[in-house]
Amino acid sequence: MDGCGVSVVIPVYKGSELLDDLLRSLMEQSVRAEVIVVADEPTAETLSTVRKYSVKLIVNENRRGKVYALNAGAREAKGDILVFLDADTKVERDFLKNIIEEMRETSILDVKKRILCDGLLSRLVNIDYFNMYISSLFSTKFNTCMGLNGACIAVRREDFFKLGGFRRTITEDVDLGIRAAMSGVSVKTARKAYVLTQPPRSWREWYRQRGRWAVGGALCVLEYFKFIIRKPKVWSFIIMMHYPAMIHFFASVMIPDNLVYGFLSLIILMLFLLKLPVLLVLPALFFLSFSLVILKGMLAALITFSVWMCATALGFRITKWGSDVKPYDFLAYYFIYSPLWLFVSAKSLAKVGMATLKGKEIEVKNWKV
Repeated sequence: MDGCGVSVVIPVYKGSELLDDLLRSLMEQSVRAEVIVVADEPTAETLSTVRKYSVKLIVNENRRGKVYALNAGAREAKGDILVFLDADTKVERDFLKNIIEEMRETSILDVKKRILCDGLLSRLVNIDYFNMYISSLFSTKFNTCMGLNGACIAVRREDFFKLGGFRRTITEDVDLGIRAAMSGVSVKTARKAYVLTQPPRSWREWYRQRGRWAVGGALCVLEYFKFIIRKPKVWSFIIMMHYPAMIHFFASVMIPDNLVYGFLSLIILMLFLLKLPVLLVLPALFFLSFSLVILKGMLAALITFSVWMCATALGFRITKWGSDVKPYDFLAYYFIYSPLWLFVSAKSLAKVGMATLKGKEIEVKNWKV
């Protein structure tokens, strides 16, 4: 299949500061492609930017939502391969060429996503996206899919319409991936093709985004529970990858008391060898003696964090994920970012569960389904 068989669909709400560069990059690709921009409530600047390039433009004066935009672009597309691409991404020259090569073996390609790093939060999100990538790779090893990341996915046109396109749900990408797996449609995680995507600019924006993802994910879990529960190896691995802080919890339960007492004895020995003043040693001994639970937690945290950090750092190196990560980023991710992400997910699952029991419809603020 040559490049003429590819259509790129780009939904944009109001505008994106990366849209101009993105369209220019698509025009300069090593293979040709049809490019379709579907704009919801576009600004004058957005319209001016799009009209500089040889692309198809669909304009919605009123906001119709991302799902509508994606499906409208797909209906307009002529290519055999549909590439759905967010407007806040960057691509390299062989982006489409790599997609075409990797699509020879699959019906759906979950394109690799890395983060445009410019600060602590973006680097933490980049670690999160690495975990998503490894989870996706692991899932495909079992010929299944627990969801896609919609920043960039490629789908064969025939299979896209066979699946009914994107459904009107909060996380349409996750929903499509699960339905594809249930229908036996092959899904592959890209090895070469990748995009760089823009992360949330603040913790407040991150919290809103992850809250939306968590609510949408919870809805998918409840709807496809019977399918998901039959894949324990896959979903348990994904949970541990997305929320590594949970490893710490399970480890603290499993660590035997005699190991903790041995560790405690080592600390006491060190205190005496250091010949510290009695007034310092005695309070320390008193605290340690009555803090077995705390000590077990600390020991579990030390062991699990060290193993997780080494494994993740090695993964970054093997996959060439990026050199922007700092040593303290792993610390912040494990003890702050991951527990916060777990809290948001648990809160959203409870919210969706209660709403479902009461028969109420779930809505997400500032998001059009």
